[in-house]
Amino acid sequence: MSHSPHIPMHRPFSWLPYRLEDSSDARFAAMVKTVARGAQTIATIVQKDLIHASAGVQPLLSVDDLDGLVGLMVSSLNLMTGAAEDRIDYLEAEALKGAKK
Repeated sequence: MSHSPHIPMHRPFSWLPYRLEDSSDARFAAMVKTVARGAQTIATIVQKDLIHASAGVQPLLSVDDLDGLVGLMVSSLNLMTGAAEDRIDYLEAEALKGAKK
């Protein structure tokens, strides 16, 4: 009995075309895009809510909701900053290795 390779029924979402999935540079860019889009969405929601509140319209979000959203955004941006710092360190180490050759 022959077995064909397993083809998953579902492929997780990715910004990347299939041919770039093995590229660490492309994966880093996709992570930055994901975090930036999330931060942009949160900032837009918070901004609209603050505009409503300043116009005398009942805000949709409570102070706790706003705090939670902003906290999520800050945590995500901190993780992205850490990933960027790690990537810079890696690229610097690779450049130094290349310079020694």
